[in-house]
Amino acid sequence: MSYGAFGIHNRFFGRTMAAGLLAATMLTSASAAQAKDLCVRFPNQTLVGRNLTIPRPNKCKPFLGHTSGFGGESFALTGSVCTNDAGDRVDFAVSQFFTNVNGLTPQHHAISVDLPGGTGTAELFRSISTGVVRETFPVSIEPCRDSDLRKD
Repeated sequence: MSYGAFGIHNRFFGRTMAAGLLAATMLTSASAAQAKDLCVRFPNQTLVGRNLTIPRPNKCKPFLGHTSGFGGESFALTGSVCTNDAGDRVDFAVSQFFTNVNGLTPQHHAISVDLPGGTGTAELFRSISTGVVRETFPVSIEPCRDSDLRKD
């Protein structure tokens, strides 16, 4: 039995390094196959999550992006996206501000999408002068297209 520096067994260390390199290679290959930008499609607009992939089960990631296809305007988005423990649902909490006749208006998206199907429901909450407007829409998630990435 030979021991290297700090009393670490060379055979064990070699096997551990080999396993680590194999795992890193596999993860890199899997990541390269995934989309770098994830889109949430509504009937009338798309939320573009830049440099976003679906988190692993029981994990969250920040959502940073913009809208696309909303009357030719693009608005900044920020929020979070989390996958549940079982890995069969991903939830988005995304906010945006836009201007209209009421001035600067916040809009909040609560989106729940089933995995692996990629379809679900979004609830939008928008503050207006007379209260809060709540709307529900069907949504789907998919890799973004080149046309989604332009901020017209």
